[in-house]
Amino acid sequence: MKKRIALIGPHGAGKSTLGKKYTLDGYTHINIGFLARMSRRKILPKDIPLRVMFELRKHKPGTILGDSIIVELMKWINSLDLVVVDGFPSHPRHLGLIPDPQNWEVGYVYCPKAIRESRLTERSLATNRKWTPGLTSERDLSLVSLIREIKDSKKITFRVMKN
Repeated sequence: MKKRIALIGPHGAGKSTLGKKYTLDGYTHINIGFLARMSRRKILPKDIPLRVMFELRKHKPGTILGDSIIVELMKWINSLDLVVVDGFPSHPRHLGLIPDPQNWEVGYVYCPKAIRESRLTERSLATNRKWTPGLTSERDLSLVSLIREIKDSKKITFRVMKN
């Protein structure tokens, strides 16, 4: 049986850290933000479908993923058995693009705001990923409606995960 876990939550909540832990259990971890940054730097790993990377190259950080990215992402995910993906879904309309919602579990990664902001400040100082305190992204703003849609659908399992 194919098992898919999607990790959603605001920037700095710990989605990627949690996603990496799943690899210890045999999951393939797909980090949307990391792949998008790689694609913008024109780094194209051989194990990532080129169509996914080309679509992600067009994506503006912090915005909602476009449907064309989701379509390519779904093709790739459907070729794998155990997958944990962070940064998807990022909008309620993405739920309609998931071909097998009964095989998905969405985990909202919760982390207190003060801890998230501390992580984002540290990350901003250590990397080229700049962050402005108090700034919210389109993706973060759509979380409430996304969670509501997931819960209302009753097709996808939903749970809160603390990190």
